[in-house]
Amino acid sequence: MSTNEFASVTTEYAAEIERSVTLLQAVYDRYGDGGPYRERIEEVRGSESECDRYHRRIRHLLADSKPEDFGLLGSRLYMNRSDVLRLYDSLDEVANRAEEAASNVLTMGPPRDDRFSEQFSHLAEKSVRAVAELEE
Repeated sequence: MSTNEFASVTTEYAAEIERSVTLLQAVYDRYGDGGPYRERIEEVRGSESECDRYHRRIRHLLADSKPEDFGLLGSRLYMNRSDVLRLYDSLDEVANRAEEAASNVLTMGPPRDDRFSEQFSHLAEKSVRAVAELEE
């Protein structure tokens, strides 16, 4: 493993997490407007599965790494692998919750009114902004 490989997988993972939350916003928007939303739910589910794949890859890269894989600048990363793994576990929860929220729209079928649209669209927008901040 190299730090470049780790950085690349991390960047792809962050982008997929952001995608899952952005798709959730599309679910809320389409549901609230009475538009087609089920295909967006499936896209959120697919995105979450992709996030799981990245998460497993990152765990594998860290578990199989040696100090020399990280070089001098990455030595802190290597020395704090357990903390880094916990961070990635927490990040994975973002995609998991996006999938859960999207599935809840399908199973619960909340009323499609202005209140729904306002509350859930606002929540989704905040989630997208928060994930974008994480990515930076």
